[in-house]
Amino acid sequence: MAKVQNNWIKVDTNGFKYSIGDIPLWRNTVELITNVFDEYRGYDQSRTKPSNMLVQTNHYRGFLYLSVWDNGNGFDDIADSYTLFSASKKRNVATVSGRFNVGEKQLLVLADSWMIQTKTIEDEKPTRVSFVDNVFSQTSKQSYNHKDAISGTSVVAKIKCTPDQYKEVWDKISTIIPPKGLNCAMVHNSEFIKIEDGINAMLKSGDSIDKAIDSGDASNYSFFNERDLSCGIIHTVEVTLDTVQEKDGLMKPTQRKTWVEVRGVDSMLVSEDVPQLYELGIPVQELGNEFPYHLNVMQKVPLPQSRDVVKSTYLNKLIGRVLEQLALDGKTILEDQDMGATFLKGALDKIDNADALKVVVDDVVGEDAVSWTSNPNAIWLAEQDGKNVIKRNTFGADTMSKLKGVGSLQSPVDIYRDELTEISRKEVMGDKIQDIDVRCPNCNHKIM
Repeated sequence: MAKVQNNWIKVDTNGFKYSIGDIPLWRNTVELITNVFDEYRGYDQSRTKPSNMLVQTNHYRGFLYLSVWDNGNGFDDIADSYTLFSASKKRNVATVSGRFNVGEKQLLVLADSWMIQTKTIEDEKPTRVSFVDNVFSQTSKQSYNHKDAISGTSVVAKIKCTPDQYKEVWDKISTIIPPKGLNCAMVHNSEFIKIEDGINAMLKSGDSIDKAIDSGDASNYSFFNERDLSCGIIHTVEVTLDTVQEKDGLMKPTQRKTWVEVRGVDSMLVSEDVPQLYELGIPVQELGNEFPYHLNVMQKVPLPQSRDVVKSTYLNKLIGRVLEQLALDGKTILEDQDMGATFLKGALDKIDNADALKVVVDDVVGEDAVSWTSNPNAIWLAEQDGKNVIKRNTFGADTMSKLKGVGSLQSPVDIYRDELTEISRKEVMGDKIQDIDVRCPNCNHKIM
């Protein structure tokens, strides 16, 4: 960590707590897990990556008891755990989530008490920092020893929490998608109810989980890879998307190629599994607008510090470019049942390749679809011919222009030009024409 300079700003912890009161508790809880994922994915080649992570939770007398342990590098400087906005090498690396250096501090400031213990591989003794009984203390490597201490980091916290909040914490943790190769275990309703007990339990669990995984007998734990299997990858595509990276000491927007996982929805989940936008396996927000799959973006997503929302333009571009690349790869994920879904119009506007756009639209509306026209005779002829007449404003002007350029969604006026000419001739001559019932597809008002 860079040395803190010109540190003239003071932070009132109570004021800090009030300022983040509207952030859901689960969001701050997940920050600890995100940190472990970042350590595993790597942002500094000199740091030892963790191989195991254990998350334990309990709800007792109005408090969430949370502990997160990993056997990675540990803090090089324990002060990083309680220093806001300190420099971070994560900001230069697009393929890890970290950038704000504030998330775990939000969790700690919400906590009634907490304790962090860390030990690098080179250290003979661990370092511990804690806030217990309204007293902040730090124990150096020289003065503190623990015979069972192993390399890595343990974070334990006791936080005010309602039963509903606790359920949401556990539900959200259960939807996290871990990086492949990292053993991520969970213990729900564990027994520890004291901070010191939590640290000791983590120290013992660190050794026991290693043995359980090595022996193949890990029945006492739930594993995050169960989520990976239940909402498995359907397709993976490489697309160019907006992201942020540090440049000249500031986080700035940029674009780069990244992989996006298209994942199925878990129909077996107790609580409804709603399609989510994920950043590197961590849920950000619901995709909404009837999009039927999870999308896991494998780089930094442009997010505010609350990490809970993205701009609608980003979602349109994400979905559009995923659909475009899938079509170019000869794959599809949409069906006729997706016709009329809210996501379609904005996403299709972001598809640049007209041939790919035609493939996507044909999957939804069918190859016999035609565009709406104000000519009622043309609409009647199309319907008599069994064609699907697409409602007005279903697609944007740019999308319609690209589609017509590749012969898709033609106007029935162009298709039935000869027939329309004959109908017009009969009208002029006064010949009897078959009664035509043509109605507006939006309001059902009779046009003819």
